[in-house]
Order: sequence, then C-alpha cells, then structure tokens
Amino acid sequence: MVERIDPSAGLQGLLDQQVAAAERREQLGVNDPAKINAVDHPSHYGGKDNPYEAIKVIEAWNLGFNVGNAVKYISRAGKKGVIVGEVTAAAAMLVDLQKAAWYLNRAIENLKAGRDP
Repeated sequence: MVERIDPSAGLQGLLDQQVAAAERREQLGVNDPAKINAVDHPSHYGGKDNPYEAIKVIEAWNLGFNVGNAVKYISRAGKKGVIVGEVTAAAAMLVDLQKAAWYLNRAIENLKAGRDP
C-alpha cells in the first residue's frame, strides 16, 4: 500500500511517513546490502548487466554534468522508490521528469550565456 503525503499533516506527518517507509524497506529486506545495492549499478538506472545503464550511456556520449543528469533522471523515471512502496509510479515519474527538465533548462541557459552546457 502506498500512502500519500497529506500537506496538512505538517512536519510530524512527513516524519511519520519516513518511519513507515523505513519499516517497509526493513520488512522487504531492502536495507540489507546483500539484497539491494543502491550504490553500485542500482536497478533503477538499468543495472550492471544492461549495456544501456545510465552511467554507461552518459560516459560513452560524453554528456557532461547537466545533460548527463537529465539522461539519468529520464532513464529512471517512474522506477526509483516504487519497488518498496514509497511512491506511486506516476509520482516517481513526475518528480524525475521535473528534475530532468531542470537540468536541461540549466544546460540551455549555460549555452545561451556562452558556457559549457
């Protein structure tokens, strides 16, 4: 079950939701490094065996920081946090696409100003 954040719940409500999410991760075993690796080739970026893993594409194409981050967020859109029930797929996708747009807009503004994207 996925809880929605109630803006009227305030800080305590957000803290309670974080505790509940941590408890769900514990129940699913995703706090166990043997079961999930959030640092080295995480699945929400494609995974180690995927030739199109985000970091491999970013490095192969020499995309740089801002454009590379946009590709990273697009590649994981709707995936991160969904598996442990922290967010819905639609909410995860919306946030990731907004982050990608932020980095693309920064790259565009840098180019307009004559800087590296």
